[in-house]
Amino acid sequence: MKQVAKPASTEVADAPERLRYGLRLAVLTGASKGLSRSIGRAGLVIGTDDNCDLVLQDRRVSRRHLRATPHPGGVRLQDLDSRNGVFLRGVRVTDAVAPPGTVVVVGTTELIVEPDEDLPSIPLTNADRIGGLIGRSPRMRQLFTLIERAAPTDYTVLVEGETGTGKEVVARTIHELSSRRVGPFVVFDCSATAEALLESDLFGHVRGAFTGAVAPREGAIRRAHGGTLFIDELNSLSLPMQGKLLRALETRRILPVGADQEIEVDVRFVAAANAPLHDEVKAKRFRQDLFFRISVVRIELPPLRDRREDIALLVGQFLQCTDVGGEISGPNLDRLSAYKWPGNVRELRNVMERALALAGPGAKFSDLPILLSDTRPALAWALDLDRPLNEVREQVVATAERQYAKHMLERTEGNVSEAARRAGVSRRHFTELVRKYGLRDNGEDEG
Repeated sequence: MKQVAKPASTEVADAPERLRYGLRLAVLTGASKGLSRSIGRAGLVIGTDDNCDLVLQDRRVSRRHLRATPHPGGVRLQDLDSRNGVFLRGVRVTDAVAPPGTVVVVGTTELIVEPDEDLPSIPLTNADRIGGLIGRSPRMRQLFTLIERAAPTDYTVLVEGETGTGKEVVARTIHELSSRRVGPFVVFDCSATAEALLESDLFGHVRGAFTGAVAPREGAIRRAHGGTLFIDELNSLSLPMQGKLLRALETRRILPVGADQEIEVDVRFVAAANAPLHDEVKAKRFRQDLFFRISVVRIELPPLRDRREDIALLVGQFLQCTDVGGEISGPNLDRLSAYKWPGNVRELRNVMERALALAGPGAKFSDLPILLSDTRPALAWALDLDRPLNEVREQVVATAERQYAKHMLERTEGNVSEAARRAGVSRRHFTELVRKYGLRDNGEDEG
């Protein structure tokens, strides 16, 4: 990897926030790909000499090339008079501080500064809620600690979890606990925007940029200036759009559609995906460099079925502003706890709202009509066996497709991307089925 030697710099990244977790250097490319070493208190020496702490197999790397030591804002990198230098963001540096998510280039090898996953487990907080998140289970209390630590920093956050687990709630909580809480919180749903409009909706456009652009428009990134941008369903972005988003993350500059000059933006990025991005990278559907850049801090939300001890607490929250009395226990709680909750917390809320709508005034929790839809649709229908075989076959296929698509929409609370993922087809193909059979995105018939 040939690097253009720009003027040397002694500081390329300001990181005023003091980190409260350990870091490591991991090798992304080259013959030593996959190696990683914790920075630790003493730091590391990186080079080709066998006595180095991180030994690289790279002819363009010096025997003792680079020293990395802990710093309150990340990792301090010091060039040890190497022959080919140390580069960050294309700039040759001699002494620089690199925050988490920074890619360091030495010779033909790329390394990334990332949180050290080999550290002891994050301690559990004593709180049972933070922002809009609620839970007493160990996994949720550990998650609360992680959010408390990550929120005051300005680092990018990746939130992963099934549909309905509360990814947007996590993003909003991070925003409200940060110094950016006085700024805007903007949500951009990649799956809800047509592919042709994605770039304009995200980066904005100037007047006359394309047919119909009669006025300039600020995209989601500019609207979030001074605040937080939550990008939902990041895995829905096409590879070309992923590249443009990566540049915005690295430079904090955007180029609106049709514009000649880039615009500086001050935005904290939080992204969410309903499929593991690590698997998407392996399948070459998601850029590895964007994955590392966006996942400086990773938060994985557990499905509700893995934290059933939180159900009573969540139900109590949903009933807080109602006149429903009685203890949250007994057969109704047993039924809720035994259910698999494919729609997670969102489905639990919907079940409780339906029960409240059907209950009479002054009802107790034990009297609520809890209706669970843990049943699959029957695959039976009337066939006209007097018609030609081809027509009967078409009838069977059409009926099965329609029933299957409607069922998937209902199970995913109208989330087309998640329904397509569960069905094992592309989002475009599933959208065509929805249109073909006149189904709304919420799973209801249009007519």
